[in-house]
Amino acid sequence: MQFVKGVEVPFPRKIVESYTMKRCRIRSNVGADKIEELLTRFVKTRRKRYLFSLLLPVDVNVEKDVGRFESPRYRDTYLADDLTQKQALAFLERGGDALLNDGLVSLEFSIPETGDGIVFGKYNVVEITSPNLRRYEPIMIDLGIPYVEKLVTAWDVFSPSRPGISRLYDVDGRNVFTLVEEFKKIGLHWVARDEV
Repeated sequence: MQFVKGVEVPFPRKIVESYTMKRCRIRSNVGADKIEELLTRFVKTRRKRYLFSLLLPVDVNVEKDVGRFESPRYRDTYLADDLTQKQALAFLERGGDALLNDGLVSLEFSIPETGDGIVFGKYNVVEITSPNLRRYEPIMIDLGIPYVEKLVTAWDVFSPSRPGISRLYDVDGRNVFTLVEEFKKIGLHWVARDEV
């Protein structure tokens, strides 16, 4: 499986593209080459109003001001709400490689009206929640992602001596921090700062 460019995983061969389904959640490992298509197809499945959320570590310079120097300890949450499909997809289109290959960011598209949502988190783990998962399982099948009884993610192979590494991914001066400024022009706004 191809990981996003902003992460390193010990024993990457132990992690394969696959998904499991339990109750109201699909949890999956998705190759970097399929993440954008999966997110896009999720959004195109329902003609509803969407919420887009972006979670990322506080900028290093701000971290120094709030008291932590070594690694990010605070996270900012940004939201854009009441989005049409087209408006929701604009975040993926504008963010492109800098957004989808970053190792620090987590993003989510959700439908408040139905409770459906998709979260693209660290280390290529994607989760879909819905009261009706059968609506989304065909997307996994179409993308060639097989079902498994027990999913092994990158988080399962980490240890104190072999941790994962996630880092900022920069493409020609564009990264998740500069994207936040771009995204503010299309409706993104800061909501909260939390200690992780």
